[in-house]
Amino acid sequence: MNKDLIKGEDDEIEIQIKGHKRDEENNKKYKFPLSCNFIHPKIDQEDTQIQFKILFPDFAFLIFKIKSEKKIVCSGCLPAKFIRRGYRVLPLYNKKMYHDNYSFLMVKITKKKEQVKYDI
Repeated sequence: MNKDLIKGEDDEIEIQIKGHKRDEENNKKYKFPLSCNFIHPKIDQEDTQIQFKILFPDFAFLIFKIKSEKKIVCSGCLPAKFIRRGYRVLPLYNKKMYHDNYSFLMVKITKKKEQVKYDI
């Protein structure tokens, strides 16, 4: 990631679920301030944990957007169905879907499988 892209006080990461309407309605959008070490963005808050309850994992995507001065600088996406536990590397892409080999997010994933009952 170009060090000049992440530079202001308004730099942030936005994390949300996209997919089935119920998953989008039941999960809030998270925003955290960022700092940059000239290559990779870093969340300024320690022990940042977020939770999503996904009812339809086949249709859900975890979306990461890096913003600077309210504009999307780069983004990444993980299909919820294929997310595994542990540390994962998420490649980041710019608006033209170009991947810079040195731009990524390192995330730690934990999952709980809950049984969901539906009334029909």
